[in-house]
Amino acid sequence: MSEKKPVPPSTVSQRPRCPVCGQPTYSRGGAHPQCMRASNDRLLRAAMPPPTPDPVSAARPVPPP
Repeated sequence: MSEKKPVPPSTVSQRPRCPVCGQPTYSRGGAHPQCMRASNDRLLRAAMPPPTPDPVSAARPVPPP
């Protein structure tokens, strides 16, 4: 004897969605702080110039194994 339980109606969230992850957000800025930090980190890394080789370590010979 099994009874089927009623399925609760899906509620549509009235909260704004985070532009980074797409989940509902509680923050006033409209995006999760951790999402904005990750987004800013990606942008900063992309804007950084590639690392240049260190002239001291490049001139130093590599010892044989």
